[in-house]
Amino acid sequence: MQEELEKMVQLESSKLSFTDNQIDFMLQNIGNLDPYLRDDVVYTLFARGFTADSFIPEQKEKIVTTFISSRNLFKGIEQPQNELIFFRTFSALLASLILDDDQKQPFLNMTNRKTIFNWGIAYLKKKKTFAVLLVKRVGLIVLHTVAIC
Repeated sequence: MQEELEKMVQLESSKLSFTDNQIDFMLQNIGNLDPYLRDDVVYTLFARGFTADSFIPEQKEKIVTTFISSRNLFKGIEQPQNELIFFRTFSALLASLILDDDQKQPFLNMTNRKTIFNWGIAYLKKKKTFAVLLVKRVGLIVLHTVAIC
């Protein structure tokens, strides 16, 4: 499947079309640890697919339904230093593609639109909270180290 998608990256945007199996693979690999697969293949094809309007309505629905049901945006967010950061980050990027496409040509129902928008705000708040906690912990460690020396 990866080789198939790699070939699609080379296609002109007007010639892009996706099978359900390809979309499933892309959704499963949105946070893959392989940067080439994640960045240059999967995310690139999602971005081009939405930009060029290459997804049919049922495929967009599948992407949205999977995005919401997987909750990848929040996976492992309580532990900010883990490999799930790639799922969270690239899921956030996928959410922005979905919302941008919906703004140009509405396809989301109100519930899904609100869910994705509210999750984006919640994600940013949680991400900021953990960044502040990490800074505070590091600062506390530095203080303890200085006190010991």
